[in-house]
Amino acid sequence: MVCCCGDRCGICCAKFWTLFWGLFENLCFAGCVYGWPSLVYVLYKDQYYGHLCNNNATLAAKNVTAEETACPEQDSHFNLVFTVAAFCVSLSTLPNGILYDKAGTRVSKICISILLLGGFILFIFSSPELPFLIYPAMILWAIGGCQLLVVNFQIANLFASKRSTIITFLSAAFDSSAITMLVIKFAYEGGISLRTIFIALAVLTLFININTFLLLPSKRIPFPLPKDYFYRNTTSPSGQQIEEIGLRPLSSAKVPNGSTHRLHNRFHNDPEEDGYGGSYSPDSGLGMTTINNNQNASNSADSPKSTTTLKQCLLSGLFFSHLIWMSIVQHRNWFYLGTFNPWINTLVRGQSISSSEADIQVSHYTTVFAFLQFGAVFVGPLNGLIIDRHKKKTLTRQGSRGSWQVQRTRGPNADLQDTVLAFLVTNTICVLFSIGVVIPILQVQYISFVLQVILKTFVYGLNAAFIATVFPVDYLGTLLGFSLALSAIFGLIQFPLFKMSQHYFDNDPFIVNVGLLVLNLVTYAHPFYITYFCKREDRLRETEEYERLCRQRDSEQLKVMNMISTV
Repeated sequence: MVCCCGDRCGICCAKFWTLFWGLFENLCFAGCVYGWPSLVYVLYKDQYYGHLCNNNATLAAKNVTAEETACPEQDSHFNLVFTVAAFCVSLSTLPNGILYDKAGTRVSKICISILLLGGFILFIFSSPELPFLIYPAMILWAIGGCQLLVVNFQIANLFASKRSTIITFLSAAFDSSAITMLVIKFAYEGGISLRTIFIALAVLTLFININTFLLLPSKRIPFPLPKDYFYRNTTSPSGQQIEEIGLRPLSSAKVPNGSTHRLHNRFHNDPEEDGYGGSYSPDSGLGMTTINNNQNASNSADSPKSTTTLKQCLLSGLFFSHLIWMSIVQHRNWFYLGTFNPWINTLVRGQSISSSEADIQVSHYTTVFAFLQFGAVFVGPLNGLIIDRHKKKTLTRQGSRGSWQVQRTRGPNADLQDTVLAFLVTNTICVLFSIGVVIPILQVQYISFVLQVILKTFVYGLNAAFIATVFPVDYLGTLLGFSLALSAIFGLIQFPLFKMSQHYFDNDPFIVNVGLLVLNLVTYAHPFYITYFCKREDRLRETEEYERLCRQRDSEQLKVMNMISTV
């Protein structure tokens, strides 16, 4: 493998191989639960929970779009399976994050393999006679996939200047893993049984451990990344120096002197790695971090411990505002996925076509929707690029004698302010998507499919990038878990809303979708609160700096007066 990275070609290759394999893992396993519309289509065809339908003779040749064979009890079971699985995805991020923060990478990845393998084994033994096995199967699959995403987020620490972009890229692969369900649908329609398909997936889980034991450290990749983190120099029996490449820290790695004094976000006590170097010293007055330029310091493998407590982060206004935003947007996505099949059936039945044509159309729209999910891996990094757009280390200045490079100076809340535009874009996409869903025209739903893919990718990527940007890296897994777990509790109302649309609105979720559209407008409060927070912090900092200068001036005047009186 060749990389154009000069003397550090091997390091470059190791970094990008680690990223590639993390993307592959996320794409195959992490977020497959969100490809539910494709899998539920297969389960309908295989007559899971078919015994709940009134006319079993008709059900034997069931057309899932035909009104005369509609089965509300079956629909309710499948919606409940998705609701429970999606809830477990979000709720499990809290224990998964704590497990990762405490036990590290290797233990977490082994647990992931066990969970995924257990889920696939349950699917292998499930059947129309044992349909209840899909409940624990989807739960194990959801928990294992979520933990995989949390563990792989650390790979972004290898790419400091593009950290938010890589986080959203990994999250996009999580969203694109719905393509796995589409592969299951195609394989089933090609004549392969569900049991054979899940046996193949169970074997594929063995590949998860390649990164675990070859490249990833047993604990975690630190951030900021110590210089020459990839190198470990050893001596061969002949006395020759050997350079090993891998994600291993140097116990004696030195952080070079820097010449830049910089404040970082108020919740951080370890600044983002910019290549400036320096040692880390918390500013007791503002809770900020400075890069000290007057001493050398050796940096250990682990990043510096934060003095900000987890309780302070959880009780902060920023986290509370973000939690409300996440709950609303995630629920919008959950309700759409959970009601996709009945909703598409309702739109198709509104046309004057036969049952066989309706079945073809439902299969077509399900396939198009599932195929578009793969596009998330390409659009996901766009939101990260929006956040990282101002993180260049240098600027080019023009003058009468030519151009020169100067270092960019960024304020302590600059990274936080960079997220405002990303939130505004995401909220606008969410509103446009909600508008498309309430338009009862089948062809318009192609636009809704595209907007849903962009929205889902932006939401989860932005959630992770925001928490990684604002709060200390020590609590990344735990805070990510809290944000998704608490928002998942709000998302549980998805199933009651589905039952309400079934019983009171003739299986048409139009009224509920209109209500969600109005609720989506509330999400615009979050970016406005971030802007208010940054301005308030800037005013506070200016006041404290002014008071510090006044105290310094008074002290100097007192010294002068003392000297005069002494003379």
